[in-house]
Amino acid sequence: MRESLIIKSQNPPKREDFKKFRNEISTDWDGHSLPFRPFFLFWIDQRYLHFWAAVEGSSGLPHLDGKTGSYQAELWKYDVAEFFLATPDRSRYLEFNLSPVGAWWSCLFGDRLVPLAGEPAEIPGVTATGQQSHSSWEARASLPLEWIEERFPLDLGVGLNTTFILNTPNQIFVTASDLGPGIPDFHRPKAFPVAKPGALA
Repeated sequence: MRESLIIKSQNPPKREDFKKFRNEISTDWDGHSLPFRPFFLFWIDQRYLHFWAAVEGSSGLPHLDGKTGSYQAELWKYDVAEFFLATPDRSRYLEFNLSPVGAWWSCLFGDRLVPLAGEPAEIPGVTATGQQSHSSWEARASLPLEWIEERFPLDLGVGLNTTFILNTPNQIFVTASDLGPGIPDFHRPKAFPVAKPGALA
């Protein structure tokens, strides 16, 4: 995937819109077919950048201390959906984690795996929800658009990639875009595809 679509819509997408515009990832980091079906979707309205993630075929194992809407470190030790948003020159990037129950975490980095001063820190105004069934889960987070645009101008070629960690404790690493060879490493901002805003048709 060399572009990541961000839908522009003043109204929340309807259920049929999710099915039409959602992105599915079919292979893991090493190119093997997945036993689950992970999906994701981004959209923006006048106030928020929204991130939706879902997995069919697994109920997900979330962080044991994570609560809906709460800021929780180390979500990546369990099942989680993530996105990475980088500046146009890829000199800084955001990691955002979202668990199946709607717990979330974020950190701004100034270099690969090097947090900026004061990070990680909770982004003000984020809301998140999540729900699980015996065979699926889905979660949604809304990040204030003003906070995002101050750091990552979405119309200027920012980088955006979506990832999942699934099947805890035997974790499977999943990325929407090929980030290169080697062991799973999502912190490769120079390989992030360009975010492309587009209208909801």
